[in-house]
Amino acid sequence: MKLVRGMALMTLALITLPALTAEWIAPAPYDRQFRDTILASPSRAHPLGTDDVGRDRLSRLLYGTRVSLVLAPAAALLAALLSGVAGVFAAWKGGWWRTGMEISSDLFLSLPWMFLLLTVRAALPLNLSPWTSVAVTFLLLGALGWAAPSRASNR
Repeated sequence: MKLVRGMALMTLALITLPALTAEWIAPAPYDRQFRDTILASPSRAHPLGTDDVGRDRLSRLLYGTRVSLVLAPAAALLAALLSGVAGVFAAWKGGWWRTGMEISSDLFLSLPWMFLLLTVRAALPLNLSPWTSVAVTFLLLGALGWAAPSRASNR
């Protein structure tokens, strides 16, 4: 078990350290466009190539990893808190409240919420700041993720 834990920590460190040092190791700022090298193949200048508007993919990967490493645990924490509140409320009230909470969590688990998430994300205005857009996305992930921990704690 110690070997697995050590390997997991090493993997997390190998992902986290480049993301934290993105300003120094990224070949370019995440939003800089290289209009002469649109959809370029990997090269020395762009180790992962460029996207369809000429932005360096490695830079975008490093900066995007930073956002995910911060906000994904926040969404999971929000889902766990909502699940805990729902579970405590259902246990406190008991009876048909508990049955209703179980049915609600089953319903949430059976519906494809990813479509709602994508629809809400697509409906956001294009001039919205990136941080606001990311915050809305992860708040939705947290708000829609309460059902799985709720069902796990019920058993």
